[in-house]
Order: sequence, then structure tokens, then C-alpha cells
Amino acid sequence: MSDNDDFKETPRQLWGIDLAHKHRCGDTKTETVPATGEHSYTFTVTKEPGCETEGERTYTCGVCNDSYTESIPAIGHNYTSTVTTPPTCVTEGVRTYTCTNCGDSYTEVIPVSEDHQWVHHEATGHYETVTIEEGWTETIYETHAICNGCGQDFGPGQEGINAVGDHILFSDCWGSSYHSEQVAVEIEHPPVTEDRWVEDTPAYDECSLCHKRK
Repeated sequence: MSDNDDFKETPRQLWGIDLAHKHRCGDTKTETVPATGEHSYTFTVTKEPGCETEGERTYTCGVCNDSYTESIPAIGHNYTSTVTTPPTCVTEGVRTYTCTNCGDSYTEVIPVSEDHQWVHHEATGHYETVTIEEGWTETIYETHAICNGCGQDFGPGQEGINAVGDHILFSDCWGSSYHSEQVAVEIEHPPVTEDRWVEDTPAYDECSLCHKRK
């Protein structure tokens, strides 16, 4: 055996020394673990986009807190319209556009319309009496009872006879008699008329705003 043989140890002995060293002395050592090179990003919106302004989204790594940002495009306006002043046949109207996102608004003119405000006017006139058939005089002959004493005419028919009889009995013509006589009698026939409507102005419709008529 050489001088160095006393210091040679078998692999088993060396392994036993290593184990003893590991489990008995508490010595430690460190070594560097290479970076993985992979981030784990999550994002939050740190600035909301507006109708005309960009927003911002921030990404943050959950492992190393590295962060970066990116822009969020502006969303643009979303306009709805209402007629705030209706047009008429004499005045222009106004339509207002309002953004439902930011409240921005603008207006535009609505041209004068043909929507007239018609008011109906009835015809005016008056009634006139119109002659349909002219009046005329008719001559007829009646048999009248005439007192022979005084010559009074007591009219036609049985009524005339009765009247002349009473006359003779109770008047100064007592004891007298009567006779029948044909007497000409004129009968007036009035004209035949009717009331007719005479139109002075015809009915019409007129716009209460511009006074156009139709």
C-alpha cells in the first residue's frame, strides 16, 4: 500500500461522507434558475374611451408586475333625433340630434312644409222669394138669392135662400118675396211662389297660417 492509500476511499465511503455531510452540518448553497421568459398578463381599463377621445387599457404581469398600456379607440357618437320645432307652411322647423353617450348635440333646419292648417268656411247667401206661377183673376157665375123688396143680395146656395127668408119675415120687407139671379163673381188666384237659396259666396277652405285657399 502506498502512502496515499490511507486517504483513498471507496465510492461507497465517499457516498456515505456525502450523506453525512448533507444531513449533519446544515450547510446550504444556492443556484440560479433561468427565467422562464413567459409573462402572465391580465388587464384593466384604466381610462374609458369617449366619443372623440381614446381610452387606455393597462396590462400587468401577475408574476413580476411588469406592465404596459395600449390605446382603446374612441367609440364615436351615437346620435338620435327629435323634432324640437315642427315646421309649418310659413316657418321652418328644427330637428335636434343628441348623442346618447356624451350628450353632445346639434341642430338642423327642417324646410317649410306643405302641411296647411285648413279651416272650412261654409257658403254664404240668402233666401229669395221666386214666383213660379203668376197670379190671375177668375170670373165665375153664382146663383144668388135677391130680396125683391130691397134688392139685397143674400148670396148663393141654400144659405142665401135661408137668409133672404129670415130677412123677409123680420124686416121692413115683410110680405115681400125674392128671386134668383146669376151674379158674376171674381176669384183672385194668388201667385205661386217658393223661397230659394241664393249663394253669395261659395264654400271654401282657408289655411289659418298662410291664408291659402282651396
